[in-house]
Amino acid sequence: MKVLLFGASRGCGLESAVQLVEAGHSVTLFLRDPSKLDARLSSDKINSGLVATVKGDAFNDEDVRAAFKSVDGGPDMVITSIGGTPVMSGLSLRLEPPKICERAVDILLPIMKESVQKRGKPIRLTVLSSSGLGKIGHQELPLPMKPLYSWVLKEPHADKEQLELKVYHAAGLKHPDASIEANTKPEPTAEPWLSEFILVRPALLTDGARKGIYRADEHLKAWTISRADVGHFVATECIKPATQWLNKPVTIGY
Repeated sequence: MKVLLFGASRGCGLESAVQLVEAGHSVTLFLRDPSKLDARLSSDKINSGLVATVKGDAFNDEDVRAAFKSVDGGPDMVITSIGGTPVMSGLSLRLEPPKICERAVDILLPIMKESVQKRGKPIRLTVLSSSGLGKIGHQELPLPMKPLYSWVLKEPHADKEQLELKVYHAAGLKHPDASIEANTKPEPTAEPWLSEFILVRPALLTDGARKGIYRADEHLKAWTISRADVGHFVATECIKPATQWLNKPVTIGY
């Protein structure tokens, strides 16, 4: 499968890229600075043709459009794992730059739509989101984690909620959590075009090793999961042609 990945310089995006390549998939990485490509994806992987890089800014239409054009025949799957730099502000975190997920998907979705129409067949969108979003997600959190998500992570999670909303609306669907849908800005599109998406909602992220053993469900109470195991889920479950998680939010954790 040919994959175009946004946000692969670190974290879950990087771990997803590494494990997709290990599984033999062709991955094009959209990076602000390709010279900082992780060593696990450089040299022999590039020479083998499994890894390509595109330099660009996710807030620049032409850079994102060029990334789609760089994939011969167009990508089969797009992964977005874009995230900002967390900065403490009082008792909460704010993102630098602000609203990065929402702003980036506003650029990504129309260009992805163009590519879908040009190819004449679906492109799957896999979104790295977060657990604990909305009223339902908050109820499913372990009790000691609820203050963290309510206060400390309030701004980053509001950004993730808008990201999820825009994905659902591109598919012509309402978000399954009415509390998130109530915060909507755009109206559902009259001509839905996104037919395949997966919202991956990791529990609290850690830098632990890949175990390959974790739980996944639309409704799940979980404490943590390593970024490496998020990458494992993307590279094994999201890539399946007939995955059970198609057009659903799925929480993953230990």
